[in-house]
Amino acid sequence: MRSESMTFILFLTLAAAGPAAPEDSALRDPAVNMELTRTTHGDAVVSLAELATETTVPKEARKLYEKALKADRQGDRVRAREYALAAIALAPEFFQARAAVAVAHLQVGELDAADRELDIVESLNPQYLPAREIRGLVHFFRGDFQMAVVILEGLLKQAPCRETGRYYLTQSLLQLGDQARARYHFEMARTLGRDKRLRGLQIPELGTGVDGASFHQGTDAISRIDRGRRDP
Repeated sequence: MRSESMTFILFLTLAAAGPAAPEDSALRDPAVNMELTRTTHGDAVVSLAELATETTVPKEARKLYEKALKADRQGDRVRAREYALAAIALAPEFFQARAAVAVAHLQVGELDAADRELDIVESLNPQYLPAREIRGLVHFFRGDFQMAVVILEGLLKQAPCRETGRYYLTQSLLQLGDQARARYHFEMARTLGRDKRLRGLQIPELGTGVDGASFHQGTDAISRIDRGRRDP
């Protein structure tokens, strides 16, 4: 219970402090990763274009994309970016790899570059749900919480299990002072049991006072607490 209380206090601290400079804050959240480019179980739409990439995208480009995701999981974001860029050099219409490049831009705070890449992704496949989640995160880290809410709420109607989107939606709503909707998404995340940063917590009154720890300190502390927790 003590660790859960600490985690929730730190969660509220993040909302109270707001996002720091995106080039730092994005890098410090391990959930901002290239796995976001995958359509996951529970997503309402798997577009025909996504299915078609298995046959229309050259095998070597698909291998490079998988290598990018693997390198990113292993923490080698430089190599991951190189693999993703190589994949789209071979297959410019490979939108999943382009989305991975957008994530690479987001990870280092290149928000405008991420937006431009997402524009291309969505022109290639407007039904590709992961691009919407990544776009929502771009707006969050830019500090445009209202647009982040619009995008992420729309996304979660079609893809309710996308945990990173729900986490940042909750954060955005708290930034906007919309405690009722923040509470709903907080509860939903806990019910789904997907996001460790929100899972299994007792929910006190949102908006209670917290001290002024920075966004970075809060994020790092939550990561340390989560690594130390084990599900029953």
